[in-house]
Amino acid sequence: MQKNAVLASNPDLDVRNWLRQAVDLASRYRPGNTSAENEQRASEAADLFDRILLADPNQSTALASRSWLHFQKKEWAKAEEGYVRLLKLDPQDAITLYTLGVIAWTRCFERRRDARAALGMSMEDPGPIRCAAVRSALQTELLPVIAAGIDRLERALSINPTMDNAMAYLNLLYREKADLQDSNEAYQEHLQVADRWVARCARRRNA
Repeated sequence: MQKNAVLASNPDLDVRNWLRQAVDLASRYRPGNTSAENEQRASEAADLFDRILLADPNQSTALASRSWLHFQKKEWAKAEEGYVRLLKLDPQDAITLYTLGVIAWTRCFERRRDARAALGMSMEDPGPIRCAAVRSALQTELLPVIAAGIDRLERALSINPTMDNAMAYLNLLYREKADLQDSNEAYQEHLQVADRWVARCARRRNA
């Protein structure tokens, strides 16, 4: 019998002890540090989190910590999967909704940055993206991601209207959306929405 199966079926499993070890390892992981020791730390933490979740799939601390570890490692698909599971456990968790919004923006920004670079456009060049074929491909890939991110950030704000970081990322997502538009008029309209979120965020921070 595999070790994981034994752990999952062991009624005496001390999940808290496993969790303490895993959280300690994850807290000592340093993003961007490519040393073997640092990567081993992350790997051991992830393995412990997986074992805990095998024993208790709804262990929210393990799920949140594992998702954050994936986030720090820029493993966006795995991070998103974990946060979606967390959201199912608590649909009113504004922080989880916010984090999913951040992941949506990060995924879109990286793809759009690479597309602009391939076209010889800097990030400072005005949009929208010049090549219609590239825009069309990015629209198919990224507009659903942007829509989901906007929805989650707006839901986070409906739960916690003082969350100014959510306002800041709504601004950023509308700028992502603007760059994928097929006309300058639509591009400017989305930039105006983004600017309104900037102003709202500034008012909140200066209040």
